Amino acid sequence: MSKFDSFKPLEMQADSLLTLACCVPMTYILCFDRGSGLVSFTTSSPGFRVDSLWISAEIIPTDSHTDLLFSSGDDFAALRSIGHYDVRGTFTGVPLTTATLSSQTDLRATYLGSDRIHAEGGVEYACSDSRILNCHGEPWAESSWHGEFTRVSQ
Repeated sequence: MSKFDSFKPLEMQADSLLTLACCVPMTYILCFDRGSGLVSFTTSSPGFRVDSLWISAEIIPTDSHTDLLFSSGDDFAALRSIGHYDVRGTFTGVPLTTATLSSQTDLRATYLGSDRIHAEGGVEYACSDSRILNCHGEPWAESSWHGEFTRVSQ
């Protein structure tokens, strides 16, 4: 996705040495095995960005999972994907801060043919466990998007 249909910050962050931003461009990967019913929906990168002139930060994926919430059989599926990430920040090489980022995506996918799926999603982003980022687990942004996935054989 190169842009969202909507993006709304829910909580303004206090001025700090570190700014948490997100979320485009992002590459989504949707795998749905109709035979087994196994589903995975992931992003190629978490889409989070930590900006600072003084602090370097690394964003590390820790876990993610996707649940199939509803399927009409052959042409429609509703999924929920949840991902968690650790942020580790250092100042001149000295560990300074950690945080936990998470995203919850609710996805609706409609089959358009053997090689295409139309998808639309809503995403809620949260940050917790960081005094420097001033985040305490509340959602800090939400977005919505839509797009077309094209089948890629692997």
